[in-house]
Amino acid sequence: MSRGMKIFSLFVFALCLLFVVHLAAAGLRLSRATVSGLDDPRREQTKPALDITAIALIDSFEQLWRDIDSIGVVRPAGSPAIREVQRVLEQRLEAAGWVVSQDSFQSSTPIGPIDFVSVIGSWKPEKTRNRLVLAAHYDSKWFPDPNTFVGATDSAVPCAILLDLARVIAQRQLDMGVDIVFFDGEEAFAQ
Repeated sequence: MSRGMKIFSLFVFALCLLFVVHLAAAGLRLSRATVSGLDDPRREQTKPALDITAIALIDSFEQLWRDIDSIGVVRPAGSPAIREVQRVLEQRLEAAGWVVSQDSFQSSTPIGPIDFVSVIGSWKPEKTRNRLVLAAHYDSKWFPDPNTFVGATDSAVPCAILLDLARVIAQRQLDMGVDIVFFDGEEAFAQ
C-alpha cells in the first residue's frame, strides 16, 4: 500500500477511533431492553447486556497495521488474492477463539460466473437470543487489468478494526453472542 493510502487510512481509522472514544466517554450502555426490545419495561435496567466501554479499546496498533497490510491488497471477488485475504480473516478469528464458518455461493456477473465466499466468525454460538452482528465486506472493486484498486478505506480498514474487535471480545470474554461477517461480492463488476 502506498504511503499516501496509509496516511489516508490512518485518517479514516482516527475518525472511527474518535467516534468509539466519544461513545465510551459518554458512558453509552445498551440495556437488555434496548438490545432485545422484549424485556419488561418495569424491570430495573441496571445490568447492561453490552458495555461499549468494555470492548471499544483497540490496544494493539501494531497488529492493526499488520492486518491492514494483509487485507489492503488488490482483491476482487474470485481472485487468488481474495482467497489469501479470506485465509487471513479465518486464521485471525480462529486464533482468537472464534468459531469460523463460510457461506459459499456462485453468481453470474458481467464478466462471467464468480465464486464468492463470505466468512462468518461466531463468538458464543450457543447463545442464540439477542446476538449482535457486525459486518463489513472484504472484496475490492474489480477493474480490468492493470487493476490497482486496493480499497484501503473501502474496506480493508473496517475489516482490520473488526478483527481487532474480535480479539478484544475474546480477551475480555464478553458474555453475549456476537457474529462478525466479512461479506464477499459487495463490489460491482460494472459501472
